[in-house]
Amino acid sequence: MNDKALAATINAAIDEMLKLGPAASTLGLWRDTLEQILDQAAPPAPEGAAAVKHYCQRYFNQVVQARGLTVRSIAHSDGAAARRSPEHSTAIIGPSTFERLEPKIRSTFAACVKEAQEQAEPFRRSELQKALAAFEQWAKSIPLGGTKDRAYREAARDVRQALKAFPQWDKAYCGHKAYNFPTAVSRLFSEGSGGASPQGTQYAGPIAAIWRWGAWTHETEHERFNGRAFVVRGNWAITKGFINQSVAMYTDQMPHPGDDNCRCHYQYLYSLRDLPPELLSREGKEALAKAKAVTDAIRKGEPIPEQKAGIENTSAAQRLFSAFKKLI
Repeated sequence: MNDKALAATINAAIDEMLKLGPAASTLGLWRDTLEQILDQAAPPAPEGAAAVKHYCQRYFNQVVQARGLTVRSIAHSDGAAARRSPEHSTAIIGPSTFERLEPKIRSTFAACVKEAQEQAEPFRRSELQKALAAFEQWAKSIPLGGTKDRAYREAARDVRQALKAFPQWDKAYCGHKAYNFPTAVSRLFSEGSGGASPQGTQYAGPIAAIWRWGAWTHETEHERFNGRAFVVRGNWAITKGFINQSVAMYTDQMPHPGDDNCRCHYQYLYSLRDLPPELLSREGKEALAKAKAVTDAIRKGEPIPEQKAGIENTSAAQRLFSAFKKLI
């Protein structure tokens, strides 16, 4: 059905409701008619899934070609927080990190495409029912026998717009799903940044992440996560026994911020001193206290606590100071 025929049918349904009111048989008939013509006018589910796949494939090709995240990719992954975070370091966006994460990136791409294919039909059906429900709810509010009240005619504009918009459901679906893959790749690079490069260089990744809820997001249920810290599984602080795992919740146990057009994001934490006290084990608190004592002593020019003989020279103290800075 072309656009003119669709618009004519929608207008006829609205005009009859305004003229006669919602007689049960008439309303049901128009609802069935609108459902049929809208279903025929809208692209089928596979086309919506294909649009998402095309977008994800293009982004995947960019990451593979760059062998890492480009600066533009990082800047657009989770907003200003990404631009402020250490995600700009070459260890994270460089080729050595990409080589370690490439299998996960490929499997994530496949998972995102599969999810888009599985959820396209439910999304399409849901959008259709929303449009029909808007028409039905408006029609039932009209007095029997019809009305010329201006308020009902103004409300009809929104109903007409909702019905006419449904055939573009595939564009809405692409906007809903297409950014899932880029945000997932950004998480992989952020949380997978710790480890060893092929050359043997060690570098530390994030310990935990603070959930930052976007107040303008449609995902109001995510507000309960706002400000909470979630531990990155397998990080170096866990390996050293510094994390109280009995109370820890992990990022891989949570919904993914940024998925399905959500505007939340993670603020990653890289130091023990940034963690909430309850996430530190006894060993973690002791290590943090010792590190703080050493750094305070060096700043004040005082003897280093528990220092061994022979490390009083400045270069040794500075090396020790640098080591403790990595810890805290």
